[in-house]
Amino acid sequence: MAVFLSTIVVCFYIGYFGAGAGFLLITLLSLFGFQDLNEINALKVVANTMANGVAFLIFVVDGQVVWRYCLLAMVTCAIGGYSSARLGRMVPQKILRGLVVMIGLSMAAWFFWKQ
Repeated sequence: MAVFLSTIVVCFYIGYFGAGAGFLLITLLSLFGFQDLNEINALKVVANTMANGVAFLIFVVDGQVVWRYCLLAMVTCAIGGYSSARLGRMVPQKILRGLVVMIGLSMAAWFFWKQ
């Protein structure tokens, strides 16, 4: 129940900001004891899709979607998501975990430096 409620809180953030959504969900699921990165990635994709889907519907109803940009982003995200999932299964878990940590720390350092 705690992981469910925590995921809802993170999903509200994702629906509004979206920045670092994958890293937040990976961290959250890891903190609650999930070990298998392929399982974490699958849960992350489902939670992220739901959060962004709800936000998208709200923006559509409110008339805030610029469709020419949105459709291009939707297609490229679908291609990237599908190919990343296939690639992620081929990479050993230790290497994948190291990459996730390295990318997260690099992004944090970049944003702190740009401030």
